Amino acid sequence: MLTSKVKSRIDLPHEPGEWIEARMPSAIILDQARQMHTASAIKLTAGVDRETLALLTASAPTTNGATVQRAIRDEYDQITLLRACITAWSYPEPVTPDLIGDLDEQTVNVVLAALLPREPEAERKNASGRSTKH
Repeated sequence: MLTSKVKSRIDLPHEPGEWIEARMPSAIILDQARQMHTASAIKLTAGVDRETLALLTASAPTTNGATVQRAIRDEYDQITLLRACITAWSYPEPVTPDLIGDLDEQTVNVVLAALLPREPEAERKNASGRSTKH
């Protein structure tokens, strides 16, 4: 599928009448966002001892939708995804990388929820390796 052709209009429930149009993220866009996230994590953890790092990276169980969705978003650099995917919006200002970076957290969360898959990469990989035979 050519993801650049798949666009959706995302209504912003917290801003009645406002919307954002975004293209489906391609494999390359997702990979770039993962790489940016990894680079940022490495930079942040430079000089942190192993025990502290283990405490910081301990993950909560993914038993509810909100936790799963947060885990998915935590795999990617959010601004990289948004800048690559947002193509239009209802705001009077034009879509620019700087203005995409100026979006509030609630808007970012709504857009990312519409763009990203529903399960984390690790869970998708684990599920694909499981046998369906009993």
